[in-house]
Amino acid sequence: MNYQSGSNNTARLVQAGGTFYNATNLNIGGGSSSSGYTGGSNSLALVDVTGGVFSNVGTVTLGFNGSGNTNTFQVDGGVAYVSNLAYGTTNPSSGSSNAVILNGGTLIVGGGITTVGSATSTFTWNGGTLKAGGSTVALLTNAPNLTVTVGAGG
Repeated sequence: MNYQSGSNNTARLVQAGGTFYNATNLNIGGGSSSSGYTGGSNSLALVDVTGGVFSNVGTVTLGFNGSGNTNTFQVDGGVAYVSNLAYGTTNPSSGSSNAVILNGGTLIVGGGITTVGSATSTFTWNGGTLKAGGSTVALLTNAPNLTVTVGAGG
């Protein structure tokens, strides 16, 4: 999920059960910024939790860099914990779409939800439970470019 290059790539991680544990940051879409404008173009990256426990101690970043990518973190069931949730970075990127979709299960955010850059960023809550996992006063911090939609089940 971290290091895409080229065009028209598809990267999917679907967790249907068990435990996923990551002790560092997870970048959904994009690649290494060490060489400047990298990270693929016109590509799709999806992490979908349908069951089990997804635990990411570092920040989950949608749209690390790249151009015209679609990056999605979706929770349909189970429990997903992320330390922080970030839409975009200061790395070179343009025209990407970053989405978090909560359809079911539980999404726990230990810190905050932030946006950086001008990418299209959405949080869609169709069902399930969104929990603040820390003592932060504001769950949505520095998120001026984030569109939040609450559906009938949210």
